[in-house]
Amino acid sequence: MGDGEDLSSAQFARRVQHAHGITPRTVKSAIESVLEDEVAAHELAAEGSRQQDDYVTEEYMEELQKEMLSAAENLELSEPRPCGTRSTN
Repeated sequence: MGDGEDLSSAQFARRVQHAHGITPRTVKSAIESVLEDEVAAHELAAEGSRQQDDYVTEEYMEELQKEMLSAAENLELSEPRPCGTRSTN
Protein backbone atom coordinates (compact mmCIF):
# COMPACT_ATOMS: atom_id res chain seq x y z
CA MET A 1 0.00 0.00 0.00
CA GLY A 2 2.99 2.22 -0.19
CA ASP A 3 3.28 3.02 3.52
CA GLY A 4 4.52 -0.40 4.60
CA GLU A 5 1.19 -1.66 5.92
CA ASP A 6 0.23 -5.29 5.42
CA LEU A 7 -3.53 -5.43 4.93
CA SER A 8 -5.72 -8.48 4.89
CA SER A 9 -8.05 -8.76 1.92
CA ALA A 10 -11.00 -7.80 4.18
CA GLN A 11 -9.21 -4.69 5.44
CA PHE A 12 -8.26 -3.75 1.89
CA ALA A 13 -11.85 -4.22 0.72
CA ARG A 14 -13.14 -2.03 3.58
CA ARG A 15 -10.69 0.73 2.68
CA VAL A 16 -11.67 0.62 -0.98
CA GLN A 17 -15.39 0.62 -0.09
CA HIS A 18 -14.89 3.55 2.28
CA ALA A 19 -12.82 5.49 -0.25
CA HIS A 20 -15.56 5.12 -2.87
CA GLY A 21 -18.53 5.68 -0.55
CA ILE A 22 -19.72 2.09 -0.83
CA THR A 23 -21.81 0.65 2.00
CA PRO A 24 -21.65 -3.16 2.32
CA ARG A 25 -24.96 -4.98 1.83
CA THR A 26 -24.89 -6.44 5.34
CA VAL A 27 -24.72 -2.92 6.77
CA LYS A 28 -27.57 -1.77 4.53
CA SER A 29 -29.66 -4.77 5.59
CA ALA A 30 -29.01 -4.08 9.25
CA ILE A 31 -29.96 -0.41 8.84
CA GLU A 32 -33.16 -1.32 6.98
CA SER A 33 -34.06 -3.81 9.71
CA VAL A 34 -33.59 -1.23 12.45
CA LEU A 35 -35.61 1.35 10.51
CA GLU A 36 -38.43 -1.14 9.94
CA ASP A 37 -38.47 -1.92 13.68
CA GLU A 38 -38.60 1.81 14.50
CA VAL A 39 -41.48 2.40 12.09
CA ALA A 40 -43.39 -0.55 13.56
CA ALA A 41 -42.82 0.75 17.10
CA HIS A 42 -44.04 4.24 16.17
CA GLU A 43 -47.13 2.81 14.46
CA LEU A 44 -47.90 0.71 17.54
CA ALA A 45 -47.48 3.74 19.82
CA ALA A 46 -49.68 5.85 17.54
CA GLU A 47 -52.38 3.17 17.54
CA GLY A 48 -52.27 3.03 21.33
CA SER A 49 -52.64 6.78 21.64
CA ARG A 50 -55.56 6.79 19.18
CA GLN A 51 -57.31 4.16 21.29
CA GLN A 52 -56.67 6.23 24.41
CA ASP A 53 -58.11 9.33 22.70
CA ASP A 54 -61.23 7.34 21.75
CA TYR A 55 -61.64 6.29 25.40
CA VAL A 56 -61.40 9.87 26.63
CA THR A 57 -63.92 10.98 24.02
CA GLU A 58 -66.39 8.25 25.01
CA GLU A 59 -65.93 9.13 28.68
CA TYR A 60 -66.62 12.81 27.96
CA MET A 61 -69.70 11.94 25.91
CA GLU A 62 -71.07 9.76 28.72
CA GLU A 63 -70.46 12.58 31.21
CA LEU A 64 -72.23 15.07 28.95
CA GLN A 65 -75.17 12.72 28.43
CA LYS A 66 -75.58 12.30 32.21
CA GLU A 67 -75.54 16.08 32.64
CA MET A 68 -78.18 16.49 29.94
CA LEU A 69 -80.45 13.81 31.41
CA SER A 70 -80.11 15.28 34.86
CA ALA A 71 -80.94 18.77 33.59
CA ALA A 72 -83.93 17.40 31.68
CA GLU A 73 -85.25 15.63 34.78
CA ASN A 74 -84.93 18.81 36.81
CA LEU A 75 -86.18 20.95 33.91
CA GLU A 76 -83.13 23.13 34.30
CA LEU A 77 -82.49 25.39 31.38
CA SER A 78 -79.16 27.10 31.11
CA GLU A 79 -77.50 29.65 28.89
CA PRO A 80 -76.13 28.12 25.71
CA ARG A 81 -72.41 27.39 25.79
CA PRO A 82 -69.99 27.83 22.91
CA CYS A 83 -69.55 24.58 21.02
CA GLY A 84 -66.76 22.38 22.43
CA THR A 85 -66.67 23.85 25.95
CA ARG A 86 -67.35 21.92 29.11
CA SER A 87 -69.73 22.81 31.89
CA THR A 88 -68.26 24.29 35.06
CA ASN A 89 -70.95 22.63 37.23
